[in-house]
Amino acid sequence: MKKLLKQLQDNQNKHIISVSRLINMEVERLNQMGYESKSTKELFLELAKVYFVKKYKVVADNGIYPGQEALLELVSNESGLSQKDLAKKLKIKPPTVAVSIKRMEKTGWLTREVDESDKRISRVFITEEGKKVLEEVKVKSKELDEIVFAGIPEVEKCLLHRILIQLIENIRNTMDQNELDEVMEEFHKHHHEHKQAAHQKKR
Repeated sequence: MKKLLKQLQDNQNKHIISVSRLINMEVERLNQMGYESKSTKELFLELAKVYFVKKYKVVADNGIYPGQEALLELVSNESGLSQKDLAKKLKIKPPTVAVSIKRMEKTGWLTREVDESDKRISRVFITEEGKKVLEEVKVKSKELDEIVFAGIPEVEKCLLHRILIQLIENIRNTMDQNELDEVMEEFHKHHHEHKQAAHQKKR
């Protein structure tokens, strides 16, 4: 029994030494890349920034505004929902959804039809052109995800997924849904104004 316990202890010590070496190697690698001196908050913000820029370019190449991809996908998966239902599922205000739908009607990606049983309700449907654009964006988004998660083991992806969910919940618990809606609506408003100004400048 003593011999078995000693073997277990020796194995445990070897494992600790091995893990310690790996940590030291990782710290050295991060230090060489210039990341070791940055806090977790700084790294998180940098990730958000570079990912947003890259993701924005992916969707912008297809003429899609931020947030429209989620709306297109929802309408594609659940055809015929009302604007009110879409807003509820996307957790944004109905006027914001209405603006996005109007824009995508002009591009020919979505159509609205009056509900036969209730003329006050408009049902939203995706067009063939909308499906084509959405599929192109999905392919590019998948390629981006492969770039982002390159070299990361599956177990670490699962751990990151759980941590991100916890971070989101921690922040959401400090915010009222109306507050979140207002911030997102203001973001979309400023983004649209910026796009219009850039378009006018090119003329």
